[in-house]
Amino acid sequence: GLEISEEFRRSDRTTTMSLGYAAISTYNDLQIWAPWRPGGGALTFAVGGGWTTEHFQPFFKGDLCLPTVPGVFRSELCNTSNLPKLSYNEFRGTGQVRYRFLPRTAGMLDLAYVSRRPTDTILSKDVDRVEVRTGVSGLITPKLAATVKGGWGNTTGMPGKSYGTPLADIELEWLPYSGVSGRIGYLHSLGTDPGNVFALYSSHRLFVESKATFGGIYTARLTGSYDRLEYDAWDWAGGVGTVEPRLDADVKPWLRVGAGYAFSYRCQLGVRYCVDKMFTAESNRMTAAPGFPGFLIYKKHEVYLRADIIY
Repeated sequence: GLEISEEFRRSDRTTTMSLGYAAISTYNDLQIWAPWRPGGGALTFAVGGGWTTEHFQPFFKGDLCLPTVPGVFRSELCNTSNLPKLSYNEFRGTGQVRYRFLPRTAGMLDLAYVSRRPTDTILSKDVDRVEVRTGVSGLITPKLAATVKGGWGNTTGMPGKSYGTPLADIELEWLPYSGVSGRIGYLHSLGTDPGNVFALYSSHRLFVESKATFGGIYTARLTGSYDRLEYDAWDWAGGVGTVEPRLDADVKPWLRVGAGYAFSYRCQLGVRYCVDKMFTAESNRMTAAPGFPGFLIYKKHEVYLRADIIY
C-alpha cells in the first residue's frame, strides 16, 4: 500500500540550533512511502520520497552581535533582516530492505539521499548528503524490545572538503504492563543548518520517554532529552536539554486535552561548563564571539494547556 504523511507547523520554535535568537518558523513536511512485500511478507522492499520546506521570520529587527572588532569575521546570522534569506527546501529519497527472520524481529538496510536547497545560495550552502544504516529491530523478551542500527553519513557535491561521520541508533523499550511503557535511546546523526559557517554538524541525542495510562482516559507522560550539535566549522558546539511532564485526558474519541510543564536549558560551551552553570544564577548571558549572534546560556520555563482534535 501507498503511505502518505503531511505535517504543517507554524511556531516560535525551530529545529535550527545555529539561530541564537527568537524566530518564527513556518514548516511543512510531505513524505511518501511505497512498500512491496513479495511472497509471504517476510521480505519487504520500500522506496520513498520527501519534501521539507521551512521559512523564517524574525520577531524583531536589528543587529544582535556585539560591536564590531577589527579583524573579526561577522556572521550572516548577526542581522535578523537576513532570516527570510535563510529559508530552504530539502528533498529526500529513501529506500529500505527489511527481512523478518523471527516473528517479531527483523534485520534492515536503510539508504537515504538528502539535498538541501537554500533560498539564498550566497548566505547558505547547497548541501547534499548520503546516509547508509543497517541493523536489527524487534523483541528480546515479550516485554523488552530493542533497535540497534549503525552506518555512515557523508556530504557530496559541495565545494571544499567533504564531511562524514558515523551514524548510530540504539533504543531500548520496556513494556512491563498493558498501558505502561518506557523507552531510552541514543542517536548519532548528520545534519544541515542554514548559513555558511554552521552548515554541517554531527549530533548526539540522548532521550528518555515514559507513559502510563490509567482510569481508561488519562495518560501521564514524562520525557527528557539532551541534544549536542558539533559543527564542522569553527570547532563550535551547542547543546539543549529538556524535561517535560504532561497529563492528557481523552474527553471524546476525537478530542484530547492536556496540561504540562517544560524546562529547557541551552548552552554553547563545553559539557562540564554547561552543567556547572546550570545550577548557578549565571544564566541568560552571551557566550559567543563578537562576530556571531548573541548566543545565550539560558533557562526557560513553560506551563501550557493544549487540545488535540483527531480526525
